Amino acid sequence: MTEASDNWLQPDPVVHQTYAEDDTPIGDPVRYSDLAPYFRSNIKDVDILVISHFAGINKKALHKARAYHILKQQRAKDIKKGLRILCDENASIDHLLSCAHRFNLATSSSLEGIRTFSDKKVWGYAVKNKIDLIITQDVIDQDGNDLTHIARTAWRTALERRAKDTIHPVKLPVLLHLTPETREAAVFAKALKRHVKTIFALHAQNAGPVLRLGENGVDVIVSKAGALMPGPAERAQLKAKHRVEEAKARYAREKDLPRWKRRGKIIAMKYRQLFLSADILKDRETPEAIQAKRAFNVFVYCMSNGLDVPAQYRAMAKGRQHQPALMAA
Repeated sequence: MTEASDNWLQPDPVVHQTYAEDDTPIGDPVRYSDLAPYFRSNIKDVDILVISHFAGINKKALHKARAYHILKQQRAKDIKKGLRILCDENASIDHLLSCAHRFNLATSSSLEGIRTFSDKKVWGYAVKNKIDLIITQDVIDQDGNDLTHIARTAWRTALERRAKDTIHPVKLPVLLHLTPETREAAVFAKALKRHVKTIFALHAQNAGPVLRLGENGVDVIVSKAGALMPGPAERAQLKAKHRVEEAKARYAREKDLPRWKRRGKIIAMKYRQLFLSADILKDRETPEAIQAKRAFNVFVYCMSNGLDVPAQYRAMAKGRQHQPALMAA
C-alpha cells in the first residue's frame, strides 16, 4: 500500500489496504479504529492476534499503528512534564516505539505529516511545537541546510541573546545523533534503557545542542561553548572567503607591476618544477642546486620578456620534464 503523506493526520488513518494488480482496492481498508480495541487490551501476543484476524497486514504497518495509538494516549493525558521526542524520517518505527516507552511523548515525522519537509522546516516545526529532543541519524554538518548546522546556529543565537539578557533561558530542541550501532533498533532499545537517565540529566543541564547515543553512553558532541565556535560548514565558508580576500590583495599588489613581471610570475609557477626538483633542493648549497636556480631565473626572465631562451637552459627544462620524481619546490 502506498501511504499518503497526510494519512496519519486523519482522525481515523488507514493502516492497511490490499490492492489488485491493476491498483484497484480489494475490500475495505484496515483503519486505526479497527485495531484500537486490540491495543487497549492486555493480551500478551496482540500482534499475532491482529495478524491472524486481518489478513495481509504486515508488521511494519502494525507497529506504526501502535506508535500512533501510544502517541494519541500521551496527548490525551496532556502531560506537561518530561521530554517530548521527535524521530526524524531516518529513524524507524521500532526506534519510535522504544522512545514511546521511555518518554512522556514520542512522535515521528510520518505521524506529524512532515516527512517530506526540509531540515529547516523540521527544525521550525520542532521549535514551534516545543519538541525537546530530535532523534536523527543525519550527522552531516557541511552546509547551512544540514540539521546539525541549523541547530548549532540557532543555539548560538540564543546563547548570545542570553549573554545580553539573562531573563530569556535557552529553550531549543536538542539533537540526539545515533551511532552506526544504535541505528539498529534492538541495540537502540538496550542503549536507551541503560542511558535514559543520562539523557534527562544532560537535557536539564542544557549541556549543548548535539548529543550522541552509543552503546557505551551518551556523549556531548557540541557543547554550549562549542556552539559559539564556527562549525565545519562555517569554517569552510571562512576559508573560501579568506582565499577570495587573498586573491584580491594579491591582485591589488601586482596590478601596478609591468606586464612582463606579472607574466613572469605566471611562468615561474608553471615551470618551477622543471628546474627545482625535490632531489636538487635537498642540499641547497650544492653546485647542481645553484646551477638549477640560475637556469630557472634565466628561463623565466627570457620567457617573460619574449626573448629566446639559451639552448642549454631550454634543454635542461626539457630533460627534466619527464622525470617522475619532480616535485614543486
